[in-house]
Amino acid sequence: MIDFDITPTCVVFSRDETVYAYVFADDKTYVISETGSNAQFVMAGGSYALWRDMSDSTQTLWKYLKVVG
Repeated sequence: MIDFDITPTCVVFSRDETVYAYVFADDKTYVISETGSNAQFVMAGGSYALWRDMSDSTQTLWKYLKVVG
């Protein structure tokens, strides 16, 4: 685990260029970034996770997802 944030419903973290969310209510870990992408976790707050997709070196894509538990 490289970076992480704790929200009221989950822990969002990155590992091996992938972003995950461990949801307390489900007691499960989910992959929330696209597999095979170079995802860099930025932050989580409230119910949202934010990361950058660095797969294309000419264009950085910002992505976010609502994580509910």
